Amino acid sequence: MNLVTDSSSIPPSQFSNLSRWRNFLNCTKYTLMLMYKFFFMIQNKDLYIKYKGSSFLKCKFATVLERKDFFIADITENRVMVVVHHAETLSNLYVSDIITETSREINFSLSLERIFCHFPNGTWKLSAIK
Repeated sequence: MNLVTDSSSIPPSQFSNLSRWRNFLNCTKYTLMLMYKFFFMIQNKDLYIKYKGSSFLKCKFATVLERKDFFIADITENRVMVVVHHAETLSNLYVSDIITETSREINFSLSLERIFCHFPNGTWKLSAIK
């Protein structure tokens, strides 16, 4: 499920339980996804993850490259694999540490460099891929 809405901005710390999600979806500028037991939110080019009953945690990626967009490639057990779009022809695959309800931060390590992943309106604009 990928939802995009627009309006006022609400910090992720205000969403500690699921009953508040209906109001949240109607009044924010975030991209949200629900997969498996995880909520994913993209705000200001940052990725936040909420696992089960935990609060949203900002993801930390082991890179100095700009993060333009994200693609959740896989969720296995309590690890998440994310493709990060860095530049028009550069995307890298990152894997998270194990995520639990008591995690205080979510760190991602580089798994594969320079993988091919098409982000509409983001990567490979001048190629035959559309």
